[in-house]
Amino acid sequence: MGTIRKLRDFFMFPKRKSILSKAIEISENNISKKSLKRNCETRWIERYHSVSDFLELFECVEEAHEEISQDTLIELEDYRKHAQKNFEDIFLATKKIADKFNVTITIPRINKRQVHRINVQTNDPDEYFRISVFIPYLDSFIKEEFQLWQRKLKKLEMKPKNSIDALKLCNSDIYPGVNKLFQILATLPISTASNERTFSSLKTIKTYLRNTISEKRLNGLAMLNIHRGVEITVDEVIAELAKQSR
Repeated sequence: MGTIRKLRDFFMFPKRKSILSKAIEISENNISKKSLKRNCETRWIERYHSVSDFLELFECVEEAHEEISQDTLIELEDYRKHAQKNFEDIFLATKKIADKFNVTITIPRINKRQVHRINVQTNDPDEYFRISVFIPYLDSFIKEEFQLWQRKLKKLEMKPKNSIDALKLCNSDIYPGVNKLFQILATLPISTASNERTFSSLKTIKTYLRNTISEKRLNGLAMLNIHRGVEITVDEVIAELAKQSR
């Protein structure tokens, strides 16, 4: 009941409520409810209606949450990309308020040698708080996606054995960054055998006696030597030579 109450309060703001209303309108399901109801602490029948409405609007709530999270993540990434300018505006507004009350913005005492924590070597309060507070704060929001994925893996009884299995489990809508990394990981070569085979073939092709061979001819001979399993007919060779100008 507490979760439903928090979700209902979350969508009370006009912008969020409009996103939820839009998700309800475009939904393919035949939904009769238009908003989440607030459950009453004393009337149990109201709690029943609140849970019933939430179950009916569950898919719409999930879609609205996804849209809001994507917009928030894009905005945070933009803030992180232009962290210096954005924090400068925040710092100037803060300094303006501090000046009204004769408060001087200072930085904490900095040791000359710091081992166990970040030590920002600067005497400028603007730069100090931007590096030590503002940027890590934004990074914590952006990295939340990876923390969610880690928590999901811990709850799974059958852990993925390879990158392909992990890619199938990773929802691209919920974990877009993690899904992209798994796509890259799944397409990487398993070993360096292909590269080693290439260099081994080059040693037999480009010897001291053939040191002046052209790059185009070397590539052609290397392809023939490495990919011996590819069958090439005489007609294909004649057709390829016919395309070249004399």
